[in-house]
Amino acid sequence: MMNAFFQQAHRAFRRLHGLAGPLDASPQMPPPFELARRHRVLGLWVDEQIPESWRRAVYGQALHAARLTDEAARIDDALRSSVEGLRLVKGPALSEQAWPQNGLRCYDDLDFRCEKSSLPALASGLAALGYQVKAVDDAHRDHLWHFGWGLEFRNPDGVMVEVNHRMFPAHFPWPDPLTRFSSGQWAPLRLAQADICCPLPAMHLLLACAHAAWHGWERLGWMVDIAGLLVRHPGILHDASSLAAPGSFPRNALNCGCAIASEIFGPLPGLEPGALPPAAGQVLALQEREAPAVPAKTLRRIHRQLMRPNEVACYTLRRLLTPGDSDFRRWRLSGRQRGLYWVLRPLRLLPFV
Repeated sequence: MMNAFFQQAHRAFRRLHGLAGPLDASPQMPPPFELARRHRVLGLWVDEQIPESWRRAVYGQALHAARLTDEAARIDDALRSSVEGLRLVKGPALSEQAWPQNGLRCYDDLDFRCEKSSLPALASGLAALGYQVKAVDDAHRDHLWHFGWGLEFRNPDGVMVEVNHRMFPAHFPWPDPLTRFSSGQWAPLRLAQADICCPLPAMHLLLACAHAAWHGWERLGWMVDIAGLLVRHPGILHDASSLAAPGSFPRNALNCGCAIASEIFGPLPGLEPGALPPAAGQVLALQEREAPAVPAKTLRRIHRQLMRPNEVACYTLRRLLTPGDSDFRRWRLSGRQRGLYWVLRPLRLLPFV
């Protein structure tokens, strides 16, 4: 049984996508503003009778999204020829693919992917556009990039750009071949009068489900993305399923994400009513919680529930052993000494170090 917030979101989602039935079309009061903002779903009620303060927030969100979309086009135009495999994920691309009106999706930054070898061109290209990297020094920057943690850049206007050569950190069980441009899951998407390379809808569906699981399903907005992709691109669930092995974490995350999106916003195209996966009930409970953040212990339990035994073993070992930001700050090694982090990292697990 869905709570009142889910019921309100269900009706607003279906009206926004033109799916409203007789019951869905009835007038209703919007949910509490702070609850909708926390879950990043203010845009669902853009066509409703909402207070002026709410409407200003929605329009401000749309303006911010438009500025970020323009900035994504500017970055792509400036770096495409020098940064190999430059591609945009989530953000404006998901807004275009999963929402009926561009600008209603709430996001804070821009996420790009490129080839690992492109770091020098990436750093110099973004610096020329006014961006500064968030790193202690060049060695710290290079370590973060080498070990797959990605880099954060900011410009004087406060725009944040995150770039990585991986889709997720190394310990997360994502099929890395899908990240490569050669996977065939990437194509130009028209954004801000520019054609920017982005994931195809099926790939974005798999990514959206894995990303929501990575963060413990803490926002309803990610469920809106998943449901919107299913509505606007009928048939992509089959294509998305073919991208991940049966029983693997990405496939389980996909099935769980689509099932819970259908439970909240359905019926949705391509999904037959049925029993929810075991983890789906916990998703509902997590999104009904009062606290805004999912505890780390709960987060890891959610991850493991969707993994095969071999994935759990690799996830646990890599999470413990892969050098990270705290190691780079504690031991300031040069690029030539980088291999020592594999030795030093396990030492931190010993009580006397």
